[in-house]
Amino acid sequence: VRYSGVVVERDAEGRAIRMVGSQIDLSEVRQAQALLRGVLDSSNEGIMVFRSVRGIGHDILDFEFLLANKTACLITRRKEHELLGKRLLHIFPGNKTDGLFDAYCRVVESGEPIEIERHYQHEGMDYWFFISAIKYEDGFVVTFENLTAKHEAEDLAAKREAEYRALSDNIDDLVT
Repeated sequence: VRYSGVVVERDAEGRAIRMVGSQIDLSEVRQAQALLRGVLDSSNEGIMVFRSVRGIGHDILDFEFLLANKTACLITRRKEHELLGKRLLHIFPGNKTDGLFDAYCRVVESGEPIEIERHYQHEGMDYWFFISAIKYEDGFVVTFENLTAKHEAEDLAAKREAEYRALSDNIDDLVT
């Protein structure tokens, strides 16, 4: 049997006994990994990849962190090694109560992506995010953009508008 340049010899019962053929060039694999990491870490969006953690009945109990880019680590105030291999609900338990966990479960189970805007408050973080999640194998990839500055600017503009209206509505009383 030949797989991508590799011949697998089998015994009479069909068990693999020896592989012969080309070998994987590890330097090319490392170069590809470095390129991918460079692309991920250059993004202004947080990017995380998760794998489903399933129970006996095959229901999703949690998600395990597989990858987090530099922006995701900055936003979450965590180093990558503090996230990798850990459970989502252990690190961010608020995802269970705010509906994000259920939304992520739907992405994995249905294959339908989501895009939502969400206010997130946890461990001193107070952010607005635009969140996108898509299915990846038995898990998902999530990207999130920090919209906090935009929301703060909108709030300030609304406050200034209210002050201007109050001033213009009462200008006659101030002039006389």
